[in-house]
Amino acid sequence: MSMVKFIRVCRVLSFLSGVLLACSALAQSAGASAEGIAYAAQVINPHYKGILLEPRSQHLLAWGSDGMVRYSADGLSWQAARTPVNRTLTKMAVHERSGLLIAVGDQGQIIRSTDAGRSWSQADSGSRADLRDVLALPAEDAWLALGSSGVILRSADSGAHWQPVASGVTHELLSLYADPVGKFVMAGGVEGRLLRSTDGGRNWQALKVLTDTPVTAFFRQGRFLFALSALGRLLRSSDEGRNWTLIQTASKGFITDHAYDPRHRTLLLSTHIGDILRSTDGGLRWQVEKASRQVYVTAINYDPPSRTLILSAHQGMAAHSPDGGTNWALGRIADKPDFDAVLLDSRRGLMLGAGDGGLMYVSTDRGANWRRLSPQLSEYMNVVTPAPDAPAMLSTGTLGLTLRSQDGGQSWTPIPLEWRQPMVPANILSLQTAPDGKTLIGAGPPGTLTRSSDGGRSWQVVHDTFFEEGATFPQVMLDDRREAVLSFETKGDVFRSTDNGGSWSKTGVPLDKTLLRTGLANPAAGSLVLAGKGGQILRSTDQGRSWSVLELGGDYNLFGAWLDARSGAMLLVGEGGVILRSEDGGTRWQRIETPAPAATLLAVHADPVSGALLVSGRGGSMLRSGDGGKHWQQIDAGTQEDLRVLLIEPRSQRLIAVGRGGTILRSPDGGLSWQPLPSHSLANFRAASFDPVSGALIVVGERIAVLTPQT
Repeated sequence: MSMVKFIRVCRVLSFLSGVLLACSALAQSAGASAEGIAYAAQVINPHYKGILLEPRSQHLLAWGSDGMVRYSADGLSWQAARTPVNRTLTKMAVHERSGLLIAVGDQGQIIRSTDAGRSWSQADSGSRADLRDVLALPAEDAWLALGSSGVILRSADSGAHWQPVASGVTHELLSLYADPVGKFVMAGGVEGRLLRSTDGGRNWQALKVLTDTPVTAFFRQGRFLFALSALGRLLRSSDEGRNWTLIQTASKGFITDHAYDPRHRTLLLSTHIGDILRSTDGGLRWQVEKASRQVYVTAINYDPPSRTLILSAHQGMAAHSPDGGTNWALGRIADKPDFDAVLLDSRRGLMLGAGDGGLMYVSTDRGANWRRLSPQLSEYMNVVTPAPDAPAMLSTGTLGLTLRSQDGGQSWTPIPLEWRQPMVPANILSLQTAPDGKTLIGAGPPGTLTRSSDGGRSWQVVHDTFFEEGATFPQVMLDDRREAVLSFETKGDVFRSTDNGGSWSKTGVPLDKTLLRTGLANPAAGSLVLAGKGGQILRSTDQGRSWSVLELGGDYNLFGAWLDARSGAMLLVGEGGVILRSEDGGTRWQRIETPAPAATLLAVHADPVSGALLVSGRGGSMLRSGDGGKHWQQIDAGTQEDLRVLLIEPRSQRLIAVGRGGTILRSPDGGLSWQPLPSHSLANFRAASFDPVSGALIVVGERIAVLTPQT
């Protein structure tokens, strides 16, 4: 064979080899797509809005934000129900004869359950109104719901189908009441609106407006009907709601709940400012008492077995009265929780309190002692990551909140940390495993570095600056040889540690026209680059010991950085569709033209199967490059929400994108197309990570959501 023919054969073989490699990559990607890991999502820390006892099964149900419903047989152990919605559920009601449960919420969502709340199906309400109350009519199988813009809906088939009913008003409606024997129905709304129906809610009559405050709830006591309002006002009717009298008490509080003590023939009302209103004459005259030190009183209950009034308030305040509310024995739950929903089950002596951030407490002795079932996790979380040397997940957020989970994110324990400036605890924005593979370093404002050497079980502050200095550590990272830990301050100071974060020395160069935000290391080039808002970057070639300032040739606002392992190129991305690319370890940078010049780009990641680079950003922006970032194509991600995080699904090696509005996307083909995954939320997410033990995807931000793989 001649040399020319030999070369030609080699070129053909080389081409075929490339084709085989490409086919192999496509086959892997196709296999991952076919595998299609399914997830079940639940929000771990919803804002509970209410608690209900289902009388037939004696199941307890709690509901609230993110379409979440949880149920329990004993109040001690709770499970997430399967619900098909992700918006806030505001109210739930039960039909006492059939046991049918219906919950309503924002944007017209209505769900129903026939198995005591374990599973739910969605009913088409035909409305986009925010629904505020729902009610079963006791004399028939009909239901009513109402909400914004004067909307009233009626169902005659146990909530399966709903029809709009003319209310005659456009004001927001808030509350419903049904006469026990079916003679009439009442509706209340903002600006004192009162409506009455005598035909099961098919037709409504507007009554005289007596107050400009909202009518938030109704209750009957004896032959009198009451409507509760704000500014210490309530309405009273003695003729089945046809006519009403306005009663102005000496309080200015929003009335939150009511109770009746039959032993002392006393009516009581609670308020949001701690006032307790007492009446012994059927609600004509009211005496104002202070029972809870001017805190929001969530609930007031009468417990027949103990013949005691029980009051529950914010800041963990609790009070008991055996004498009709004349005297109160005050107590306090040690953690000072804020309950937004309280339930008393007198038959079992059980009390439950729930609130924002998944907060839930239980008492088995009628409120004398309380046990925390889940803590209040209502702070915004910035980071989530596996612990470096333990089967646990860690997350950090605002107001110094640090969490640890040992069950794949299903439950979280707050980790106490002694802040040197307790009035301004750090907002940890970044976590990084140190070179020893065991120690974890955290960084964030105000100029704080934290350290854990026991898998996140305990933490210490190893560096901080005074709040007044305005210092911020946006990121902590390893040097290009993975021998030192670096954290940089936005104004140019760099802190470096060679003992796994135990001690730190300051390097860096003060910057006057650039705020640093992101950084990356290039091991092959032996360089480190720090960038952010402005026309400069910091670059080091000696593991961060010294730094030089380089001009970028433009005033850029950069958010993300990436090293392409295949091409060795370094990328910086940011506002205005900017993608800067360097092939020489960060000395020279070229701005790459993109098809999205108005986009704000936030995150970069490589597809491990095809090697393609993906960049995501605000407004659902998504760009893809198949040649190491030299050229880019615009990708339709199918969303207008900001996409803040890109990561890899370990089992399938597929790309995942996470962002605002509860958005979680997955790509089956290396970023060419994207499909939504369930998050069970519309919350804004900031960070995501996979639990290496359970395989669950954990996303954090305004809420903590866990996507558990289904087998």
